Amino acid sequence: MREKIYFLAKGNFTYESAKLVIEPEKLEIEVVTGTKTSATFTVSDARHDKIKGFGFAEAAEITFLPVFEGEENVLGVEVDASELIAGTVLRGKLILVTDRGEEHVPYEINVVAPELTDEEGEPVRDYYTLIKKTERDREAGLKLFRDPVFRDTFLYRDFEGQLIYDRLSKGNTGLSGMEEFLVGTGKKKPVRFLPEYTGSAQTAPDDEDGTIRLNYELAGNDIEDSIMLNLSAWGSVMIRVEKEGDFIETDRKLLWTDEFSDLRGRLGLMIIAGRVSEGRHHARIRLVSPYETHVIEISVHSPVGYKERKIARAKQAVWGMLIRSLLAYEEGRVEKSEFKGFLQKHRSVLERLDLRFSMPLKGYMAYLLESEAARLEFYRDTERMSCPDIGADQTEVENYILIQYIKYLYSNRQEELDELRALVDRFAENGYMSTILMVISMRCNPAQYGADARCVERIRELLTRSAATPVLYSELMRRYVAQPDLLRELDALNLRVLLYGLRQGLITNELCEVITVLSGGRGLPPIDTGSGLGYGRDNDLLRKGTGALLMQVLFGVYELTNSVDTLRNICTLLIRYEKRDRRYFPWYERGVNERLRLTDLFEYYMYTIDPQTTEPLPQIVLSYFQFENHMNDARKAFLYANIVRNREINPEAFENYEEQIHEFVIDQIGKERVNTDLGYLYREMLKREDVTKELTTHLPHVLFRHLLTCRTEGIESVTLVHMQTKSERSYPLDRGKALLDIYTPEYRIFFHDKEGNRYLNSIDYTLERFFDGDEFALLCYPILTQGAAEDAQGDGTGENKAADETNSAQDDIEAVDENEQIQEIELVPADVPDNLLFNLTYEAWRKPRLDNVGLDILYRALLSDKLRDNFHGKVFLRIFDHLKDYVSKDDRMPYLKLLMRYLKPDTIKRSRIGEIATICVQCKEMEKAATLLKRYGRSGCEEKEFLELTIDRIRTLNYEFEDSLVKWALILYNKGHHDHPILNYLLQYYMGETDTLISLFRDSLPMKRVGTGTDQLESMEGHIKTNPAFYEGVRERLLGQVLFACRDTKVCEDIFLKYYDDGENRVLVKAYLSQMAYEFIVGRNDMSDKIFEKVYRQAMYEKEPVMVLSALKRLVGRDKYNEKERDFIERSLEDMADEGCILPFMKEFGGGITVPYEIRTPVIVQYYSGTPGGVFLFVKNKDGEYVSQPMERVFDGIFTASILLFAGEETKGYIYEEETGKRSKEFQLRKKTAEAGGDSMFEQVNALITAKNDGDDARYERL
Repeated sequence: MREKIYFLAKGNFTYESAKLVIEPEKLEIEVVTGTKTSATFTVSDARHDKIKGFGFAEAAEITFLPVFEGEENVLGVEVDASELIAGTVLRGKLILVTDRGEEHVPYEINVVAPELTDEEGEPVRDYYTLIKKTERDREAGLKLFRDPVFRDTFLYRDFEGQLIYDRLSKGNTGLSGMEEFLVGTGKKKPVRFLPEYTGSAQTAPDDEDGTIRLNYELAGNDIEDSIMLNLSAWGSVMIRVEKEGDFIETDRKLLWTDEFSDLRGRLGLMIIAGRVSEGRHHARIRLVSPYETHVIEISVHSPVGYKERKIARAKQAVWGMLIRSLLAYEEGRVEKSEFKGFLQKHRSVLERLDLRFSMPLKGYMAYLLESEAARLEFYRDTERMSCPDIGADQTEVENYILIQYIKYLYSNRQEELDELRALVDRFAENGYMSTILMVISMRCNPAQYGADARCVERIRELLTRSAATPVLYSELMRRYVAQPDLLRELDALNLRVLLYGLRQGLITNELCEVITVLSGGRGLPPIDTGSGLGYGRDNDLLRKGTGALLMQVLFGVYELTNSVDTLRNICTLLIRYEKRDRRYFPWYERGVNERLRLTDLFEYYMYTIDPQTTEPLPQIVLSYFQFENHMNDARKAFLYANIVRNREINPEAFENYEEQIHEFVIDQIGKERVNTDLGYLYREMLKREDVTKELTTHLPHVLFRHLLTCRTEGIESVTLVHMQTKSERSYPLDRGKALLDIYTPEYRIFFHDKEGNRYLNSIDYTLERFFDGDEFALLCYPILTQGAAEDAQGDGTGENKAADETNSAQDDIEAVDENEQIQEIELVPADVPDNLLFNLTYEAWRKPRLDNVGLDILYRALLSDKLRDNFHGKVFLRIFDHLKDYVSKDDRMPYLKLLMRYLKPDTIKRSRIGEIATICVQCKEMEKAATLLKRYGRSGCEEKEFLELTIDRIRTLNYEFEDSLVKWALILYNKGHHDHPILNYLLQYYMGETDTLISLFRDSLPMKRVGTGTDQLESMEGHIKTNPAFYEGVRERLLGQVLFACRDTKVCEDIFLKYYDDGENRVLVKAYLSQMAYEFIVGRNDMSDKIFEKVYRQAMYEKEPVMVLSALKRLVGRDKYNEKERDFIERSLEDMADEGCILPFMKEFGGGITVPYEIRTPVIVQYYSGTPGGVFLFVKNKDGEYVSQPMERVFDGIFTASILLFAGEETKGYIYEEETGKRSKEFQLRKKTAEAGGDSMFEQVNALITAKNDGDDARYERL
């Protein structure tokens, strides 16, 4: 702009600027909602000269403030569609102000929805298409899912979906996150799989649970096989392969179902032969997904040594049969005939059973079967057998002694018995001891091994030193039966013997009485906590130790006798060792029914009873606990819950316990405990009057407790996410269970496995709420907040406005001060637990109409700053609408002012932005109002408040530049608001059309003058108020832009005239005046007297051509001139004639002005053009041909040519521009009359011609 001013001030003018070339002529822009985009266009001129300029856009969504200089200027436009919805169309124009003039560039901006496209540019608009594309190309599908556009399009305004997407897509790896998202949101079915075996291994029928059983026979080599997995649907699920057994290997430990082909996958397995020893071995493969588990049982048989093992097992089975049958016969449980039948049936097998004892066995069977032939054969075979020496193998000794014992049975002679005794004693003295020898010794010495203590001890000693066998158990058991008092203690050995007797039915009533007496304490051995055989407190009766044996014996004794004493001992021992497993309840129940007087019997009855039992408890139990109750709290809760549940059946018990139960309920809430029974008690027994200030600090922590039970393997923890609050809490699972605080109905539970993957609805779980007491939540709130208000009042920190605790909105809001007639209020701080606050917040928010308590709740929820953005906005608008609809305008302003503190612009619906911004202004929350309107636009904002906000913003910024503020001010100005700050701000920063700038300046003129000169400006704001230089600068900018943009200078003539008088920039004055003079010369404008006065003065003293020419032109047409004017005109005409600057108007001077010959004689042709090339005049000669002559550029944009024609002579001509090729229309050239007063030959001839044509004979004769 400054360069143009200097250019004009030096007398350089442009008649016609080159036309601006804008490409494209109209901007058509497409922008995706929620994003920003840029577009460009070029600005140049037709001559490719350098141009300068700047631009402006009025639309708030468009950023366009270019300042450019160059031959071809690329200008950028930025469109912000962050808050524009799809389908919006913006139309308008960009303003360009250049040194070639002003132009408008039209634009049309279409806001479109984002579109998810694949690598080929194909749109993906629905989940079906996404899933199908993922099936074909996993990586491409995953890329689409992770594309931010997916979230913007598929989950547009779906807050819950966005939350799930964020957690599953970032927490899971690969396609598993996508799979779980689709399953969790119901877009696809979960993947189920079923293993299938099609190989050659032997298979057993599958179990009902789908278990596959495979049997393999090894032949020395490894076996390769496979399992096929069939999928129910395509998807990406991880299947863990877990194996048990070191001889089996699988080709993979993890299977991903998205890698399967045609919904089928293969798991390879191999049986490693080198790891399988002889015999049959078992292994297991578990296939575990997040949704299900399948088991494959594998049995492998190695045939090495199979025959030998089979024979050995058969022999062992036969030996067992023989021993059991023999003991049954000797114990009298079977008749001799039955035993003989057994021997006869299996004789051939028994004789071949063991070669070591085949001979004694043959002889014994011959004896029992009374077979004479067999007996003779036995004698014949053993006749020459000699006695083994000391040191011989024990088996040889045992074999020999057995043969001798059988011979004694045949003969029954005393001498043979004596010899046998001596033989057994001799070998025993030399260290030979075994069960066989011991039994033979007892058979040979009935007196020594009779039913006495000495015999019992010897048998016990042998049992202690050797392996326990049924034979010795039988021998010892028969002695206890024969003489029960021989049983003197219940140690592990005796207990095993007694257990044998119970199983074989040998226990007598007398022996049962002894056992009962001994179990009462006298017969118990010393406590031995180290051996596992004693009765120490730390021993587990379920283990295979002394305790387990004792209890089995006592259980058996009681089943035989139903003895109360035995039952007492059983209960005593169970209580002593703190046995609380449910399996022991029948014993405690029998003890209670028998009214046993045992310490803690009733407590253990309660500890072991089924907690699901709802039947009334026995009256004796109720009577006992009415006066003495030392149970833990869980059992107390069960007891009390049972009483309450059955109060109609047993009202007397309820009446007796009611006070005790009520106290227990209050105590347990104080300890913040809850389970199923406690929840029932709270629901049935808690009263409204119980909810005191002390109780309210604990009650919220039991109100919302839930029990989660997860039945899916591999899940280690869960994360609870509430949709309304920022709360996200993780809970580890303990045996698949966790206690969760769920306080709103809208929540999501994410499950985490040990690999870190997250799952949603696909996991199998149950959820149980213990205490459904929502009515108590509302009771707690006023007490908590009322207490806070009372504390604040007592501490001198606030003023309680009401006494009614239910009116907490008024109780907790107190006045602080007044500011511009809006009283500020504050919420008195209160320690309200989050779970209670947000539960009540949700309930209050969804009610059709708020009460005072609900209003206070919602305020506190906003104050907490723990609400998620979407719900924060909903709560904010809920309060806002309530205040607007149900509270008078005067009363609601303090509450609205408080509400505006919690405003989060991003959380408010766009349709409500203007309305909220209006209230922000009314509440003096200007910064928030400005944030709202700058981001979302001013639609819906009241004009009055918008004006107030804009003026406040201007003052707050101290008149510093802000693009949006310029646009706001312009909107208000166009609506007729000519407030001083608005005008001043626009005068400083408006970069648009010159006409608008002129209007701004003119509308600001009423405040410009108090006096004259440099007097202070009236009503200026801020730093402008005492700065008259501002007004000076605005005028300079305005006049400069008129010149720069080639605008009509006439429109600002009055402004220029004032600036001419007192403006400091005289270069600008000269430039503007020169441009006005030039415009007058070329006929674009007329010239007022005031301007002529300035021009004439410049022409008189500066003698600048433009001033001289415009002054001359302005002086043409007068009848007379004063001496000074005459002198100026004649001198100037002579100078112009000398310089060849001859214009047609110069011929028109009258009033006695002497016009030079060069001016008055020719016909002067004048042509205006801005062409930089030559201009030619074509004149037709007498021969009818056009003859050209160049026209002289006598001034910028003015071309002239002089032609000599005699009076009355005429011809035709036209003008041609060399560069542009432009040709004018043909015109007539004619010399009408001769000029008077000339004495040149040409002039005299012209005078003669004129006189003749006029019929002036006298003049003609004179000339």
